[in-house]
Amino acid sequence: MEVYSTEEEQIEALRRWWKENGRLVLIALALVLLAVFGWRTWSANQAGRAEAASVQYEQMMNALDTQPQQAMEIGRSIVGEYPSTSYADFASLAMARIAVEEDDLEQAEAHLRRVMGSTSQPELEELARLRLGHVLLSRGDMETALSLAEQGGASYRAAFDELRGDIYLEQGNREAARTAYSDALAAYQAPGKQQVVSMKLQNLADTKDAEE
Repeated sequence: MEVYSTEEEQIEALRRWWKENGRLVLIALALVLLAVFGWRTWSANQAGRAEAASVQYEQMMNALDTQPQQAMEIGRSIVGEYPSTSYADFASLAMARIAVEEDDLEQAEAHLRRVMGSTSQPELEELARLRLGHVLLSRGDMETALSLAEQGGASYRAAFDELRGDIYLEQGNREAARTAYSDALAAYQAPGKQQVVSMKLQNLADTKDAEE
């Protein structure tokens, strides 16, 4: 910017600059205000949707044990109306549980695959993968179940190892089952889980002794 000798020259220069650029400044300001307003409106809308989903999810949890069909209806509503929220993922996990309890493994698989394909939370994806592995094992699809177990991440490493042991045992591969169970036993921290896996290892040993 030029160095002006008088205040009048500076004022005149500002006037000329404003005449040339004022419209652009006003347009830019309007765009900024519009963006801020739009962001606030979007944020408020998202917060409202999350709150509504939260209320429905709480209703679903209240009905889960005593009125499973009502819980399923609420869950479907959450997934349909708020598919991009975490509540939809949790609702799908809950609906998969209900489906398993009702021996509808096909529906359980659909709910779990939805979570795996939609959630943005890695731990939820891993949990859905783990549960899907158990569902597929129950359905007799051991190859797919084993593939899922082998892809399992660190969040549920011990549980995936135990699942691999269950699959290998079902396939008749006792040595692989023993190795997987041993890995699970070493990885588990909870005493209750360790006890369950220890019993599985003991059953393998007892079966081997009986065969000999």
